Amino acid sequence: MLRGPFGPVLGMTGASNPQHSVSVRPVVATDYLDSVANDSYFSGTVGTDGHWVTRCSRLAILTGTFSGSEPFIVHALSTDNQGGAQRQIAIKIDGSFQSDILPTAANAGFDVAYTGLGSGTHTYEIWAGQQSRPTSNVLGSWVAGLEGASVTVTTTQSASRVLVGLGDSIAGGGNCTSPPRLGQLGLVRQDYPGRVVDIGYGTGALFDKTAAQWSTLVSSAAALSGATTVDVLIQMGTNDYGLNLQTAANYGTELGTLCDNIHSAISAAHIYIQEIIPRGTETANGLGSTCPDYRTQQASVQSSRTGFCTLIANSVYGLTGTGGADYAADGLHLVDTGQSKVKAGLKTAIGY
Repeated sequence: MLRGPFGPVLGMTGASNPQHSVSVRPVVATDYLDSVANDSYFSGTVGTDGHWVTRCSRLAILTGTFSGSEPFIVHALSTDNQGGAQRQIAIKIDGSFQSDILPTAANAGFDVAYTGLGSGTHTYEIWAGQQSRPTSNVLGSWVAGLEGASVTVTTTQSASRVLVGLGDSIAGGGNCTSPPRLGQLGLVRQDYPGRVVDIGYGTGALFDKTAAQWSTLVSSAAALSGATTVDVLIQMGTNDYGLNLQTAANYGTELGTLCDNIHSAISAAHIYIQEIIPRGTETANGLGSTCPDYRTQQASVQSSRTGFCTLIANSVYGLTGTGGADYAADGLHLVDTGQSKVKAGLKTAIGY
């Protein structure tokens, strides 16, 4: 009987098909595509349940092939204690999405077997899902290993166009039924003519890093694919306001510096500032700034940089009010319908 990283794989033996080599392929940092490895939030490994697993950026991809009709088994692990869809990982086999991988508990390994695939060579894509950073540790779900016949992993990527997102839990689809597939950037990835790199995370805010640090990460992400057309989507701001991290004036200064740094580092990049999505409560925060004050700063930053910067206003989405069907009960996060509307607006604004 074969053993995966988390125990025996039931119903399989090494002699199930002598024509193929069935083995476990551990997953390491360099296996992931669309992942910024030099971000200290996501680099390295995390140990839990007696196993070590490589962390990766949100929406990072594992892609490759496997052969034959033996089960293809994904060994996943979650450190996410938020529950539900927050842990989900999306998977495509032969170009079609399968049921999401949903580790059943935090700090536990989880194996999923895909069977009945037939002979020949099959392709797979595995998309990392929603991730959060409420403390110094990143919470999320990752893949520790792949098991099957003649498993390969593609470790090079190229594209003429790349979109780099800096967002939070709203941008990552934290309240969707499937964050990686149905969050706004996951939806964008499905028809964007290039690669999509999401270096955001739940609780993400501009305050978390200096403008210079954010700009370095954006440059690293843009360089992953060697793209000549770079779209940068800044989706942070609601947590700067809602978590009392910095005043609207300070936020505006940091946002302007970030835009200038990105423009200096990647002259061909076009920057899109996503207006803060409407919230159920927008009154003055503990620092004396209202949510509209932050939107005013976003508009001001863009208006003085029209040559390389566009403001994406909320009016393009057609969202319901914060108590409506597009919102979760908290009046802050978007559910599937709201995320779909935002994705459609992003597609129009970015122009792809």
